[in-house]
Amino acid sequence: MSAELRGTRCYVAWRTKPKGRLNLLSAATYHRAFDAPLTSDVEGAARPFSDWVKTSASADALAADGAEAVAEAMRYPGAVATLIAPANFAWVEAVGGAGRVPVERLPYFGEMAAEHIKDLKTIVFVGTKPPVSFFAYPGKPGWLSPDAAALIDLADARTDALSTLRAC
Repeated sequence: MSAELRGTRCYVAWRTKPKGRLNLLSAATYHRAFDAPLTSDVEGAARPFSDWVKTSASADALAADGAEAVAEAMRYPGAVATLIAPANFAWVEAVGGAGRVPVERLPYFGEMAAEHIKDLKTIVFVGTKPPVSFFAYPGKPGWLSPDAAALIDLADARTDALSTLRAC
């Protein structure tokens, strides 16, 4: 289904029961107002394939909406529940407290990201992998970390990153 929804990425297709399924889709809702050529009616496209469809209204409502989606998928004898989590909810800036290190986002394009981090001598990764380009471009780097930089992996994606940081 995700191939038919341009501009939408399907992150999870989790089977909750022999016949239950939870689809979690992501689409940028703020962009709808521009009526861009690739804009899709994600709810409309998902509805014929789902017993329950909901678009989360805010980042604060996302957890409750997720729980509701799981409950809908698990109802007897199993249902297809689709939750649309607008991608822009993940883009909300984190509020830093006293003593926090400011977090900068890497530029999207590989050559810009490589330029952004080229002078780093040490890069510490917590719950993630070193940055790579999104796509393979001829003559452009795929690996973005500087060759001379020391790469320190404190916690991979399967490790509890918060506990790791607290232990440091």
